[in-house]
Amino acid sequence: MASPKVGGGAGMSGGVSAAAPLVVGGLGSKREVLASGIQLFLIEHVEYFLRGRDASPGSITRKWNDSVAVRDPEEKRRNEFDNKLRLELNGFEIGQRLIERLAVDKDMLDSELDIVKFICRELWEASFSKQVDVLRTNRKGLYVLQDSNFKWLASLSKNRDGDTRSLEDYAVFPCGLVCGALHKLGMKCQVTADIKALPRVEFFVQMVVEASNT
Repeated sequence: MASPKVGGGAGMSGGVSAAAPLVVGGLGSKREVLASGIQLFLIEHVEYFLRGRDASPGSITRKWNDSVAVRDPEEKRRNEFDNKLRLELNGFEIGQRLIERLAVDKDMLDSELDIVKFICRELWEASFSKQVDVLRTNRKGLYVLQDSNFKWLASLSKNRDGDTRSLEDYAVFPCGLVCGALHKLGMKCQVTADIKALPRVEFFVQMVVEASNT
């Protein structure tokens, strides 16, 4: 199976080319239902973590929390940060377990670029039923993974009525998933997402250089 094509150069401005799209034949209703179910699960998963796991919609607990948050904006910001951190950590742990299974009996990955390509192929196939469309790098520890049709968030582009969450909220869990997988393969990094126009999502993988003790 072909890897996503890699562009590079200073500032990642040159040599960037899109990979040939992955063509999956015979998509039946079962696959479509599964994909829809995963999208709904992600949305509910985000809501579960970001509203506070002990609060259900319309509950007295949530109403009390909301009233407190209005009086104390700083506390609201701290709670939101903590909830996002827990959501990202949840994705991180799942990403580690998933890549451990995917990497069994695979050839040794010799470089950072090989590891990122493995993520673009194997993790994306297992999680999102496709490969990354374009991989770019500045050859200085920054990798950009572009998915032109990120299926986990595709449904959000069709119906945003009454949804007060930012699109980035829904990318917290996938970022954690990718970050956990990369850490398991030996790449210490941070992963963020840029969503300008769904369903296209770009994931930024920035290598973390550990300070020397000497």
